[in-house]
Parts: sequence; C-alpha cells; structure tokens
Amino acid sequence: MTQDDLTIAIVGNGGEGVVSAGEILVRATAHVGLYSMMTKNYGPQIRGGESLAQVRLAKSPVRSHGDLLDALLVLSWENFFRFSGEVGLNEDAVVFYDDADSLPDDLPFPDGVKYFKAPFADQAKKIAGTPLAKNIFALGFISGWFNLPTSGFEDAIRARFAKKSGDVLLGNLKAYSAGYEMADANASKSYRDWHTDEKEPKLILTGNDALSIGSLYGGVKFYAGYPITPASEIMEWMSRELVKFDGTFIQTEDEIAAITMAIGATFAGRKSMSATSGPGLSLMTEALGLASITELPLVIVDVQRSGPSTGIPTKTTQSDLFHAVYGGHGDMPRMVLAPMDVEDCIEIAIEAFYRSEKYQIPVIVLSDQFLGQRLEVIPQVDFEQFKSKIVYRKTPTEDELKNYKRYKETDDRVSPVSMPGMKGGMYTAAGLEHDEAGKPTSNIEIHEKSTQKRQHKLDILLEREDDLIWEHGDANPEVGILAWGSTKGAVHEVVDQLREQGVSVATLIPRQLMPLPAERIQKFIDQAENLLIIELSEGQFYTYLKSQVKLPAATRVLKRPGAAPFAIHEIINAIKEVNPKWSIVPQKTIEAI
Repeated sequence: MTQDDLTIAIVGNGGEGVVSAGEILVRATAHVGLYSMMTKNYGPQIRGGESLAQVRLAKSPVRSHGDLLDALLVLSWENFFRFSGEVGLNEDAVVFYDDADSLPDDLPFPDGVKYFKAPFADQAKKIAGTPLAKNIFALGFISGWFNLPTSGFEDAIRARFAKKSGDVLLGNLKAYSAGYEMADANASKSYRDWHTDEKEPKLILTGNDALSIGSLYGGVKFYAGYPITPASEIMEWMSRELVKFDGTFIQTEDEIAAITMAIGATFAGRKSMSATSGPGLSLMTEALGLASITELPLVIVDVQRSGPSTGIPTKTTQSDLFHAVYGGHGDMPRMVLAPMDVEDCIEIAIEAFYRSEKYQIPVIVLSDQFLGQRLEVIPQVDFEQFKSKIVYRKTPTEDELKNYKRYKETDDRVSPVSMPGMKGGMYTAAGLEHDEAGKPTSNIEIHEKSTQKRQHKLDILLEREDDLIWEHGDANPEVGILAWGSTKGAVHEVVDQLREQGVSVATLIPRQLMPLPAERIQKFIDQAENLLIIELSEGQFYTYLKSQVKLPAATRVLKRPGAAPFAIHEIINAIKEVNPKWSIVPQKTIEAI
C-alpha cells in the first residue's frame, strides 16, 4: 500500500447502496483533484442479489482497476462468497464490517489481514432514521479512516439525493459526518496524505458514456436499439441527449428491427448507429451483411459480455472477437475497432463514424462490460483535435447524376452515394448482387468484380489511414506483449512497474482489429526476444493473430474466458515466467502454444 494509491471494495446485497457509495466516493474525490476508477460487479437478477463496487484512488491518472485490495467494506456478509474468487486482499489490508453481522468462518484472506467492526446499521438508524443510510455512514467511516478530503462529499451526497426529500438528504449528510468522526477518533486509523495541487477540470464518465459522447461528436443523427446488459446505458444516454441535437431515437422490439431501421436511416442519408451485446450482435449479423453489400455507412457497438448464449450478462469478456471479425455469410467486409480505456472510447467512436462514412462500410466497435460500465475520472478532452475526422459520405456531382451509377468503379473503391429525393439519384439498394447501376444480377464476372471492389476498400484504408496502434515500452524488448481492448490498462501499468525494476519489456495494442495492421504488428513481434499474448478468451486473439502474422514457436498465451479482468500480479507473474532468467512459481493460467 503506497501513500498515494488506495484500492477499496464495497460489498453487500442489492438495494444496500453499494454502487451508490462507490459513485459518491469517485465524484467527491474528483472534486479535490484525485483520479479514480470504479468497477461494479453484480448478479444477473433484476432486483436483489449480490453487489460489489471496487474503487481505486490515486493522485495521478488511474490506468487499471488495481490489484489486491487495501480495504474491504462489507455492508452484509450474506452474498459475499459469490465474489470470493474476485476479491483478493493484501497482507496488510483491513476489513470493515457491521458489528451486527457475524464474521463468517473460512474467509479466503491472508493471515495478516486486520478486522474492524463498527455499528454501521445501528448508527445509521439513530442518526438518519433508517438503517438504509448505513452505506453513507460506512462511507464516512472509510473516509475518516484513510484521511480522505471531506470537501467534495457534501456536494456528491447532495447530487445523489437531489430528488429525495429534504429529510432524507439531511439524514444522509449527518450519517456521513458521524461515520467520519467515529473513524477519526479511532487510534488505529491509517493516515494518508491526499493533498494535490492539481486543479484542472476533469470528466467523470463510464465507457458507455464516452462512446455515446464520441458518437454524438462524430455526427450520429439516428439511433435505434433494444435494451441489453451491459450496453443499455448507451441507449438510455441517446434517448436523453440525441433529440437535443436534431437526432432521432427509437427503441425497437428487438435487435433485428434496430439494425434494419438504422440501415434504412443511413440509406436516407443520416449517420446511424445501434449498440448491443453478444446475443444481440448474433441477431444483427444477417442485416450487417445487407449494410456491407449495399456499401452503406453504419456503426454498431458491441459491449461484450460472457457467453455463449445469454452466458453471464453482468461479467466481462473479449470472446466476441471471432464473431465481430468473421461473423456473417459470404465475403462480407467490415471494419472492427476496439477502444482501450474510457478516454479512448471517445476517439474510437469518432474514428468509427469517420471510417464508416469515408469508406461506406459497416464498422463494429468492440467494447466490453469492464470498460463500458466502469466509472473513471479522466482529463478534459480536447475535441479540437478530432475536427478533421468529421466527414460525410461522398455524394454524386451533377454530371454523375445524369447517368448515375451507384456502384461505379473508382480509384479508392468508394462510389458516390445519393439520397432519396436527389434528382437523378434513384437506385436499387438490394441485398442481391448488383451491377454498377445497382441492378440485381447473378452474373459471375460482375459478382467477382463487385466482391473485390468491396473488399479492396480495406486495403485502401490500411494504405491511407492511421493504423490505430498504441505502443509503449523498450525498443527490442526481452519480452513483448500483445493485447487488445480494455486489457491495455493493466498491461500498461505492469510494463511501467517492470521497467522500473530493470526488466526490458514493451507492449503493442491494436485498436483496429479488422483490417489488422499486420505489417506494424509483425515488426513489433520480430524485435521482441519473447512474445506473450494476453486475452480474456480461450485463445481467439492468438488464433486470429496466427492467421495474419508470423508468431514465434515459443509464443506464450495468458488467457482465461473472462468474467473478471486481469489483475496486475497475474500479468507480472506471466511475464516473468516467459523468461527463464527470472525465478518465480509457475502459473497455471499461462500456456505455451
């Protein structure tokens, strides 16, 4: 435990305000210049069940959700063991729990962990008039124990309870103060210096918020969607905000209706999108082929969740990669982009609309539950840097409309597209193969030429656009790490830690997965002495890479099917195992392939 980094988990039953307490903690500490990341973990029940919020606080930007916990606050032990495989504690961690709730036997914690019981529910009832305020009393207790700045908490609590009665708000404010005072009076509390001079304004966003904001800046004007965990927040955001910017929002009866409505809107000239998760993407796949063969711009966000089928709706994964890259029948070109963190969600959403509009092709954005639903404090975003990415699809000139050929061959394989009502611009946009004018055909030569035209757009993109790759670390490293998506944060932190210890290590994270910038990735692979691939799936990323680049025979893969994101120590152990010079206990999670 360092003096400027603290990781706390709050666990309890659904309805006990676990997530509310975590969000208040994030917003209050952001007020005084601290950075944080909050992940939430909950069961698939509509109401009740288990709930966990993990918050990592630091004076500098937080790159990952952390590693082992410094503190665990238990509002109720009833459902704790549902999280026992996901909650690991440091040797010197402290566990806080309600004195009315008996400490369970056989807790999976290190021997050095300390326990502290306090009358959370009893004091909440006395002070606020209801035991439901025990989450706020306990939050005050945690704040006092770790000497957190109090100046932002009143505003955060007021914002949280703004729609409640004055008595409820006042009761919770009193509960927080009483909890703080109780901890402050305890001789064994942990003093920490949280003072920071950083006063720059910050943003507090989830990945789903950031994807929505980026899409709005990118010019989206039509959104159709169906609610599905963990992508529903995008739909909810669009329902509130899109209409304020001359946009149209529709909640459909299912995902098939959502994507076909979006295709209709993009045919009519509106930048269009939908968001879903794995099961919804499965339903959308046939219509995605329609967008591909008609060469219409379209953006689909997939916030991945554990599968197959309905799987675990509330847990993260990276196992929709094959579906996004290969899903569909026939030769169906598409682009696949993957944001790395909350801040990157904004840029990737803008890039998705830019590339979709410029090359008239569907783009899938692969996010995941860990990224989409986590709450993160990030620096202010300078949107001026993205102005050049705001483009609109190529439209026909007056001369081209005299004998309009919607799918005519061009140097960049992108044909001018008309909109309904444009004089001379009528054409058939069918799912059948077609000639340059859009007329359906079964001619073999035309099919071959048209397929190559559509596919060649991806080659043109690789030649002309930024390959959207993030690299970090040493040149010619002893260990090179390939990962993608939200795993980047933990990998970034691990690389920094090991380099400080003298380990030569580097990482490369592709943010564009289809078409894959294979040449750049191959260069990175060839410069590394040893290669480690990290992914939250049973080897999809490794298999995909193997089809695109030449991997060394000794390539190692750190993989598991998801549910929980990688912890720092998992990756460090795997990196050390790759190089026989470093002596560590072998990890079962790493495989030589």
